[in-house]
Amino acid sequence: HCPFRAVGGVKTHHDILCGMKIEFDKEVDGRWIAEVMDVRGAMAYGRTKREAEIKAREIARVALSMMGHEVARK
Repeated sequence: HCPFRAVGGVKTHHDILCGMKIEFDKEVDGRWIAEVMDVRGAMAYGRTKREAEIKAREIARVALSMMGHEVARK
């Protein structure tokens, strides 16, 4: 389930953000890293795979917002 939605009913980059490919890797120390492949630099660590995914998607959302695309969290 994607934690983002379109703002004010207007179609934004919501579908793009939720449809972006994310790659995961588990470090030797047990942490997960998630990388949003379509947004340079959008990667994050988490104690769980889901936590890493949520953090990485948030970084991607902020990056898209900085480029002028309005995407809000649910």
